[in-house]
Formats: sequence, C-alpha cells, structure tokens
Amino acid sequence: MIQVAGLILIIAIVIFLYLKNKQENRAIDRRNRLAEKQDELIEMLKNKKDTNDDN
Repeated sequence: MIQVAGLILIIAIVIFLYLKNKQENRAIDRRNRLAEKQDELIEMLKNKKDTNDDN
C-alpha cells in the first residue's frame, strides 16, 4: 500500500513539474516574440530615418 502511494506521489510530482516547465516555456516564447517585434520596429525606424536623411 505504501509503495502504491509513493508511486502516485512520484507521478503527481512529475506531472506538476512538466506542466510548470510548459508554462515557463510559454512565457519565454511570448517574451521572445515581443523582442523580435521590437527589433523589427527598430529596424523599420532606422530605415525610415535613413530614407528621410537621404532626402
């Protein structure tokens, strides 16, 4: 009986850690997408400034 309870506890911990890691990965992906969009906007602004400087 104790072995079954221990096994269930281990499985519960593994599932918890898996879901926690999945959530953290989603948050990191979201931050990375925002950083990529910021980089694109900065590049667009630099290009626009360069174009305006040429005129």
